[in-house]
Amino acid sequence: MANISDIHLVVNEVFPDWDSLSRHKSVE
Repeated sequence: MANISDIHLVVNEVFPDWDSLSRHKSVE
């Protein structure tokens, strides 16, 4: 199983806005 931080790094490369999107979802 992949490390969650590794997934986050990959996702962050593919989706640079991932952090803003996840923060926005957390607020909702």
